[in-house]
Amino acid sequence: MTEEVGFQDDDTISDDSLLYRRITPGFINWSKVQPDEQPKIPSQGFQDYPEDKARDEHGLPGACMSVDLGYILDEHGLTPEHLLEGYSGYGLVVLNVGQLRQLKGPNGQDWTQGVMRDPRPGAPWHAVAFARSGKKTGGMKNAISGIARWIVIPASRNAGV
Repeated sequence: MTEEVGFQDDDTISDDSLLYRRITPGFINWSKVQPDEQPKIPSQGFQDYPEDKARDEHGLPGACMSVDLGYILDEHGLTPEHLLEGYSGYGLVVLNVGQLRQLKGPNGQDWTQGVMRDPRPGAPWHAVAFARSGKKTGGMKNAISGIARWIVIPASRNAGV
């Protein structure tokens, strides 16, 4: 019998590293835009894989969200926009690893996230981010959306109509 290995925050990924995450256009509330005319980054865009799917389909220790490591994209001579190939209409956000690792709730709750490499065939830059203190809550997703920044805004639902 093998011992199950849990998530490990990879300390070789520096706090100043950038992570990218695709955002489906279906999550965008186009009727509400920010003062800069950009749509709000939706908290739904930071959902975890369900624990069963993460384990059974991806061989991961538990619930987590898929992200991509910017410095490995750089090493391969690729821009973040490369991550949108095959994802027509999707948006792309950037997150700072250090901000995820220091995430706190409004009353000082520990909402810190860890980052672990999870290279995939054709995507050596793939990684996962996970809640270090149990299950990711709605408040955690809102906090993550608050530190994310748009790189590419998703196509509007009305584009091309």
